[in-house]
Amino acid sequence: GGPPKINKNADSAGGPPLLSAAGATGLEDGAVPRAIQASLAPGPAGATLSIRLADLPIGSILSAGIDLGGGTWELAAADLAGVSLALPLDLDTDFVLSVTALADYGSPGRRYATRLPLPVDVVPVNDTPQGLGIVGGSGAENEAIGVLVGTVAASDPDSGAVLSYVLVDDAGGRFSIDAATGAIRVEDPRGLDFEGDASHAVVVAVAGGGREQATAQGADEVDG
Repeated sequence: GGPPKINKNADSAGGPPLLSAAGATGLEDGAVPRAIQASLAPGPAGATLSIRLADLPIGSILSAGIDLGGGTWELAAADLAGVSLALPLDLDTDFVLSVTALADYGSPGRRYATRLPLPVDVVPVNDTPQGLGIVGGSGAENEAIGVLVGTVAASDPDSGAVLSYVLVDDAGGRFSIDAATGAIRVEDPRGLDFEGDASHAVVVAVAGGGREQATAQGADEVDG
């Protein structure tokens, strides 16, 4: 009989640390707030807890911790309270981090790890198209309608963005542009008179799927 005996050595070796990693969300070119919580399991005093984040996109920077290279950072438990992740410029796709909590109780046989995935959703923002320029830009006097006289090209940092071109100034109706390809063609050959004007300026704008746009100016040189 008698009361049950209490094993005072229970949990004396510690165990795997407690870890939670809720999904996180951040804006493109912004920062992702803390979404990790970790703590030691019951065990002896003097144990240390560290957290390792792997599979970070190249160029990511944590506001605390040590950069181990290769997209891996290590943080002390105290770093978790205010840590945030600064995303690399123009990253607009979701990714998944690997989060590992490491508990060290002072000897090789008393080290434990808990690992979880951490999905990060990136909310894209519309970036201004870049590198807009006009290639070519020459044609003969009284050139026929539809003849190619130049091509506009640009790039967009946003993945999957579809560029759309428009002539803001078509030189008095002399030229037109293909919105999808950027090809500039003769629209009104009557205005291409070398004796009147040897060149005609056009202004092109490009949009990348949103309200952001860039502009470029070029001249069509008319050969006599």
